[in-house]
Amino acid sequence: MTRPPSPPPPPPRPKGLSGIPKSLGVVLLLIVTFGLGYQLGRTFRGLHEPEIQAVVDREYYPTLKTLLSQAQDRIDLLMFQLFDYEKEDAMDTVYRLLIDASKRGVEVRVLTEGGEAYLGESFLEKSDRALAKLQAAGIEIRLDPSHVTTHAKLCIVDDQVLLGSTNWNYYAFFRNHETNVRIRDPLVVRDFEAYFNRLWREAKPYPGPGKREVSMTDPGQDSPIARLLKNKGLYDGRKVTLQGRVENLQFRFSQRGNPYTIFRLRDRAARVRVYMRTHPTIAEGDSVQVSGTYHKERKVGRFTYRNEIEADQVVVLNKGGTP
Repeated sequence: MTRPPSPPPPPPRPKGLSGIPKSLGVVLLLIVTFGLGYQLGRTFRGLHEPEIQAVVDREYYPTLKTLLSQAQDRIDLLMFQLFDYEKEDAMDTVYRLLIDASKRGVEVRVLTEGGEAYLGESFLEKSDRALAKLQAAGIEIRLDPSHVTTHAKLCIVDDQVLLGSTNWNYYAFFRNHETNVRIRDPLVVRDFEAYFNRLWREAKPYPGPGKREVSMTDPGQDSPIARLLKNKGLYDGRKVTLQGRVENLQFRFSQRGNPYTIFRLRDRAARVRVYMRTHPTIAEGDSVQVSGTYHKERKVGRFTYRNEIEADQVVVLNKGGTP
């Protein structure tokens, strides 16, 4: 009897690259992919690892000078106190660095405290001297809204931020204990830049030395008009806005036939004279808001008027009401 022929041998097992079995090739491919991803992740994190430096006390001034002198694209300054002391000193060096940066094409923006009544006359004088120098050099300056105090101390220079407790004044630079941090990190800079841009949009242009409107807000208990009369030098020649009740209202005409109005504006504790070059639609006892320029003393011909607001606008808040 004849034996049947043997069955053919099984086909060879499929293999991957370089003769590696396919299942094993898949495993190796996953391992290689994971390894590359892990290494790329480490490299990416390394590229964005923030550079952080503590800057305390006397370290702030040289750190600031280095940042400003090396600026290439932008400098955004958000600062509570920005002072000048009427003499050649370290503050002038800092302001010259800002001006030099602007001249070489760096975009420089300065946003600072607009001036609250309780800060006092000295605050505004020293601030105005510093801002006048920067404004004369063409640097754009804005002031915060009158209803808020900007207490921040932030300087953004290109891809770095310097922030902390240090104001731009002599005592903060050279006498006080101050703590700050310098950070180089694109994500941190992006967030602070967005914050600065938001405040910049809400701010108003700096009008020049002695021309800013001083806010009447005050943590003390005095009424706004009482604060005005206690700080006549601070408010003299500045824009003010006050609310009160109309008293002793008089509509008059000058010898040339021009209309004008005078009255007393009273709040809960004091009153002040108001003069306006028109006849506004107001009545005795109305509660109004007056905006205009305060004069500690104003001479008109042979007459002298003291503690007077030369009003630009009078708005009725409540007819015959109380403030």
